[in-house]
Amino acid sequence: MEANPSDDLANLTQRINQLQILKTEMNHQRQRLLALHQLLGSLCNNNKTGEGETWELLDEECELVQKAADNAEMLQDRFEALTSIMDVQVRRVSLIAGC
Repeated sequence: MEANPSDDLANLTQRINQLQILKTEMNHQRQRLLALHQLLGSLCNNNKTGEGETWELLDEECELVQKAADNAEMLQDRFEALTSIMDVQVRRVSLIAGC
């Protein structure tokens, strides 16, 4: 950081912009994932569920529905991991910017 402060400031600004874009994209993907959960929820117990039931209650006898639920769970896990990584990056940038 001491070698060329203007380059470091430009890099920091670029990283902040990238994180802001990523946050916007993550919010969009979060909405899509929630929509997927709602769709899977409508398939629970052969469409005989009440509002608010979750995809974890899917009829396990339907192989396609169960496969979709497994894929949704995997996507949820990946999304949570990416969110954690992004949070760490935001904290790092905040610490650097605070110096």
